[in-house]
Amino acid sequence: MTTKDTADATPEQTPLRHDSSVRKLLVADFEALIGIDHVKHRGLRRTFDVLTQAGFLSVVVFRLAHAAHLRGWFPVARLLLLTGVVLFSAEIYPQAQIGPGLIVAHPMGIAIGAGVVMGNNVKVFKNVSVGTVGFKDPDRDGFPVIGSNCTLFDGAKLFGPITLGDGCRVGANALLMRSIPAGSTVVVPQAELLGD
Repeated sequence: MTTKDTADATPEQTPLRHDSSVRKLLVADFEALIGIDHVKHRGLRRTFDVLTQAGFLSVVVFRLAHAAHLRGWFPVARLLLLTGVVLFSAEIYPQAQIGPGLIVAHPMGIAIGAGVVMGNNVKVFKNVSVGTVGFKDPDRDGFPVIGSNCTLFDGAKLFGPITLGDGCRVGANALLMRSIPAGSTVVVPQAELLGD
C-alpha cells in the first residue's frame, strides 16, 4: 500500500503495523495456542503437541511466507503459500496483515485473502473464508478488517470492506457482509427439524 493509499484509507481500513520479527510473532502465536487449554499441564509433552499441530504449523508457513513477501522474495512467498495449501489445506495469502497471537485451531479449508487485516489474538477455526465480495465496483468491494481478540468459528464467511470491532465472535456458518461493533456476536438460526 502506498503512502497515498494509506492517507486516503478510512481509519478502520488503515493497515495495522506489526514490525515484530518472525521469531517474536511465532512465539506469540505459540503462547496463544498453548494458553487455550487451561487444564493440561504445560510440560514437554504439551509443548511438543502444540508444536506439531497442523494449525500451528500452518501459521508457521504463513509467517514465513509473509516475511518473504515483505522482503520482495515473491516466488518464495508463493511457494510457501502453495505449501500451506498442499500440506494443511489452508490458503492464507502472504500479503495478509495478521497480528501476533494468531490461533488456527483446525486449518482445513481456511481461505484468508491478500488484503485482509487482522488484529492481535484472533482465533480462526476450520472452513473460514475471509475475502472480497466480487463486485466490479471498488466502493462495494474490498477486504475485511478484523479487530483484536476476535473469534471466527467453523464455516464463518466474511466478505467485503467490512470492519469487525475488537472482541467480536462470528458463529458457525454465519455469512457476514456488514460491519459490526466491538464485542458483538453474530450467529445463524439453527436448522429446523421438519416432520415426515
